[in-house]
Amino acid sequence: MKLNIKLVDPSMPLPAYQTNGSVAFDLSARETTTIEPKNQHLFHLIL
Repeated sequence: MKLNIKLVDPSMPLPAYQTNGSVAFDLSARETTTIEPKNQHLFHLIL
């Protein structure tokens, strides 16, 4: 699979596999928040 990425903010890390055996990329968001158990949070990602 080929994935084109446009780097919008050079201070943010690129999507990457963070653990052995990963099947998907880990993404980073510019905001910091704590997600309590059984709750959700919508992060704005520019993909």
